[in-house]
Amino acid sequence: MLLRGTVTGAVQPAAVGIKVLVPARPPATPHWVTLAPALAPDGEFQVVFDETRLAGVYQVLLITPNHLSAAGEFKVVGSVRSSPPLPDPLPEVVDVVGKVVEIARTKVELVPPSPAKDRFLAKLDAVAGQVVALRRDAAAASQGIRGLTALVDQVGPDDDRLRDDRDRLVGKLSQAQESIDLTPDELRHLTRMQATCDNLDVVVEGFKWTSALLNLAAGSVSGIADGFAKDLVAHLASTAASAGGAHGDQAFLVGETTKYLDMINSFDEKKANLVSMLSDAVGQAAQDVMSAYCVQFGGPVKAHMKAQFFNNGRKWWEYEFDLTGRVLVHYPKDATCCSIAVNGRLEGYGDNFKVSENALSVLYPSLMASTVKRTFDILPPELTSIGANIGTRYIEGSVFGALLPNAFFFAVSGTLEQDRMILRVGAARTDMSPKARGIAIMLSVLSLAPTVVIYDLPYKDAHFVFERASDVYVIPIHTQGNVMTGTQHFSNERGNSVAKGEYSVDIKLCNPGC
Repeated sequence: MLLRGTVTGAVQPAAVGIKVLVPARPPATPHWVTLAPALAPDGEFQVVFDETRLAGVYQVLLITPNHLSAAGEFKVVGSVRSSPPLPDPLPEVVDVVGKVVEIARTKVELVPPSPAKDRFLAKLDAVAGQVVALRRDAAAASQGIRGLTALVDQVGPDDDRLRDDRDRLVGKLSQAQESIDLTPDELRHLTRMQATCDNLDVVVEGFKWTSALLNLAAGSVSGIADGFAKDLVAHLASTAASAGGAHGDQAFLVGETTKYLDMINSFDEKKANLVSMLSDAVGQAAQDVMSAYCVQFGGPVKAHMKAQFFNNGRKWWEYEFDLTGRVLVHYPKDATCCSIAVNGRLEGYGDNFKVSENALSVLYPSLMASTVKRTFDILPPELTSIGANIGTRYIEGSVFGALLPNAFFFAVSGTLEQDRMILRVGAARTDMSPKARGIAIMLSVLSLAPTVVIYDLPYKDAHFVFERASDVYVIPIHTQGNVMTGTQHFSNERGNSVAKGEYSVDIKLCNPGC
């Protein structure tokens, strides 16, 4: 489409900027597109804007260097007939579970014989059988989803509610497809052959990951489809009423809607059964095998960072956040001598983000001297209480964790000595990159309209916090009976007149875990 208009007043040619806020389907978020049209001598401009694939309201903001601005919007009215094809991730999700089961069996068969090993292999056989059955139901559920959307194309392509239902369904399926697209790296990690305890550790990780993946990829599809089907039936009933009563074709369409919904719900029920079996396998059988051959230390980790930034002695930006996580390390039971190598992981997520800033006034005092402004700060997304519970039960550093807000996962190595454990935080498999967004609405005394400025305020990642808090983490270990525990606080401050940072980490380790 063509955006065109006229600017009056003394404005330099090619100095007009246009920003268009493009809507997006969940889980994506709207984004700004910046255009730079040429300005004719008479003030006219025009520029092609071709990112109108989605129906919705597009906001337009025009700004000139002398603070003249104008805002407007246009609406793209689409039809579900022109929507892109639906993602089809459900069969792929089930295939990934099957691959993880095969990898787990390969690794577990390498460990020496034991009753725990036999019990776990029996669990794997049961899970493998469920995966085969679920593949058929996943294909049927995909057919049901396509059937529902096809009915909308047929009977209600321009109904706003049905279009919104489809957008929500596409958003959930797209999120599932994104998780599937990331799986090759995760499978390579799980496939790599290592020492016995490391092999068993990634088996446990793999099963937690697949449980989470099934819930994330398919857990709420049936709920969205259920609402979709109810809205479709309501639309058919409304159409029948306006036509003076239901006809045979409308009764047929209602029946088709119910059939497709039953196909989706059947998959969801059987998927829940498989998740239960996976949780049982990892919660008991896999841990039994791990305990038979390996010693594990585990416990909670809490960290905090606060940063302050100054310009000519004036603070213009301050932020802080917490890290909530868990560390787990292990070593073979047959390890001997006075210094035992340990390996493991540190995983978790960032939360409790705060920010305070006065960037424009401190960094550009002359510009802001004659300007009235109001600012808003949008903080990074955080896990809800439900999400936080999931985050403590599953592997945040896996593909699942990469899709959670602000998750991190680091390799950990070190040594266990007679009365202490020395840990080093290694490379990151997943790390967070949160940022706040600042929005300033400014009105200059020389301007007739407000100007909107949007800017990002990035936080440091989790690995940076652990790097700064301590080079190595030395934790005293105390033994009482059959229980070994260690707790230690680490803190550090760094900075200068421009930027200062405060870092703290608290670690607790227990065997058995705490």
